[in-house]
Amino acid sequence: MTDSLPDTHINSTFLDQQKVDFAYAIFWTKIARQWQPDYCAMVQSALDTLFQSVDFQNNPFKRQYAMPVLAGVPTLRSQHYAGASLLALAKVLAAFQRLNETNA
Repeated sequence: MTDSLPDTHINSTFLDQQKVDFAYAIFWTKIARQWQPDYCAMVQSALDTLFQSVDFQNNPFKRQYAMPVLAGVPTLRSQHYAGASLLALAKVLAAFQRLNETNA
């Protein structure tokens, strides 16, 4: 008998992370699709600065990161966000930027 975790545990952990990422991506897509490209770029810049911080963690649920740049968004109730949520927002913004470049 080994002390290692069974493959089913590893796969379920991976799938759980996929579900978290997917849920955050859907959430941010619904919100960010209403933003103008200039505002998206400003948010992306703030995200880039945060991601370069040595303290940044890709945590799925702990809302530990304040994003003042998002304070004016009326559909957001929170002032703090989880690391995984902000990474998903960055992916959504990158996808919108590619779409805008393609349609330009």
